[in-house]
Amino acid sequence: MTALTLLDLLPAAARVVGGNVFWDGQQLLGNGKSQLSKLRGRHIAMIFQNAVSALNPVFRIGAQISDIIRTHLPMSRKAARQKALALFEQVGLNRPAQIFAAYPHQLSGGMSQRVMIAIALSCHAELIIADEPTTALDKTTQVQILRLLKRLQQEQRFGLMLISHDIGWVSAMADTVAVMKSGAFVEQGPAARILQNPAHSYTKMLLESVVSLPESGSKKKLLVGQGSDA
Repeated sequence: MTALTLLDLLPAAARVVGGNVFWDGQQLLGNGKSQLSKLRGRHIAMIFQNAVSALNPVFRIGAQISDIIRTHLPMSRKAARQKALALFEQVGLNRPAQIFAAYPHQLSGGMSQRVMIAIALSCHAELIIADEPTTALDKTTQVQILRLLKRLQQEQRFGLMLISHDIGWVSAMADTVAVMKSGAFVEQGPAARILQNPAHSYTKMLLESVVSLPESGSKKKLLVGQGSDA
């Protein structure tokens, strides 16, 4: 809900009763949908929790990504198509031309998530919000998607806000961690400090809910399991 508030994507029944959201010195809350529409996709992009439902089922994949590209970047239809195909290859999608012509229901969950990542990357956003990006995927695909996100973030240097209940993924991905309980931040700081020496009792409880397993041929440990509201 907090991340959806940043881009004014809350459901109709929800409303913001206080607080401020600033982007590059500009107040976002109450600034009008037209101003936010210029930011969404171009400067701040979002990878939604369920990519299959986030994609419009009645439009082909190519039309959806091309529309976003041409809305924010001065490109012809042909140039937008070429950019989309290159993005599909970049996120590891085989047969990009077939993906471009496909409808969402013709893709697997992992393929849909990769399409969502390509859309998020399409306009060179400075911040990408990844809202539980692997929830609906099997464990193998989860690993592939998170490794892809981490590699792309390191290569392209965009800010990545990862929302996750899985402490294992948080420990593998994050430089800075903020822990939320009942909609409020209870602790935040460098990931190493939060995960190794938590100050708040709720954070300690989350960490106690996971299991440490030794990696094969290594003394390193991997946190496995799920917490809540992290």
